[in-house]
Amino acid sequence: MRSERDNHLFGSRRPRLRRWWKTGVLLVALLALATAAIPAAAQGIISGQGPLPSLIGKTHSEIQAMWDQPRYIKVAPHDGDTRYAYFTLREWQHLAALSPATQGEDVYLAQDVGLQVHLRYLPVFSAEQRFDPEFRVGAVTYVMEEPTSLQRLATLLPLEGFDLSQAQWFRYQADGRGRTLLVHWPDLEHPLARAMTPFRADPGVTLFWEVGLAVPTDDVTSETPVNYIIERLEQFLYRPEDLQPLANPFQ
Repeated sequence: MRSERDNHLFGSRRPRLRRWWKTGVLLVALLALATAAIPAAAQGIISGQGPLPSLIGKTHSEIQAMWDQPRYIKVAPHDGDTRYAYFTLREWQHLAALSPATQGEDVYLAQDVGLQVHLRYLPVFSAEQRFDPEFRVGAVTYVMEEPTSLQRLATLLPLEGFDLSQAQWFRYQADGRGRTLLVHWPDLEHPLARAMTPFRADPGVTLFWEVGLAVPTDDVTSETPVNYIIERLEQFLYRPEDLQPLANPFQ
C-alpha cells in the first residue's frame, strides 16, 4: 500500500489525465483488485543521509543492484498536458494492454534526505550494436521535498570528479521567469561523453546542470533555495544571447 507521502509525491499534484488515460487507470484499478499486493513495501526507497552515488552512465542493472526496482515510472502524456503521470510497476504491467510506447523515467525516493531521484535512460550505440544499443543513465532529475539551499545540495548530490567552484554559471533568460540557472563544466571529460556524442556533433557532449530556483532572485548565493536540479550529459545547445553570466556562488 502506498503511503500518503508517496501519493502526494513530495507535494506535487498528480496530473489530470485525459479521457484515454482515465480509461487506462480504471482498467488498472480493476485488474489490480484481482491480483495480490506487492510484498516489497520498501521498493524504490533509497536509504541513508547521502551523498548519493554518481548515476550518469550507469546501466539499468547497475542501478537495480544498488536500489532494486523503482518506486514509480514517470510518463509525460502526449496530449498537450505538460504534467506527468506516475505508475507503480504493477500498474505499468497492466498498461501494456494500452501500448504506452514509451520508456518513461524510473523514480526512486530518498526519504531520509527529502528528495526524489528520476532516471532517464538513453541508448548508447556502437558499430556492432546498431540495433541492440546499451541503455545508460543520460539524465538525472533531483526533485526536493522542500526548497533546499545550493550549499545543502552540494553535500547530497554526487560531485565526484567535478567541482561547483570550477563551473560556469548562467541565468537562462529564455524561460521568461528568471528561475532557471545553468551550471556548465565545458572542460570536464566524462568517460561516457564520447560514446554519447552524435555523429559530427558540434559542440560535443558535456556535463551540465539545469537548476530550478524556488523564487526568482538577482543575487544567487550558496544559500539560494532550489526546487529541482537536472543533471545532463548532452550537448550544451543554448544561444549565447539567452545566457546571462553569473558570479560563481562557490568561489
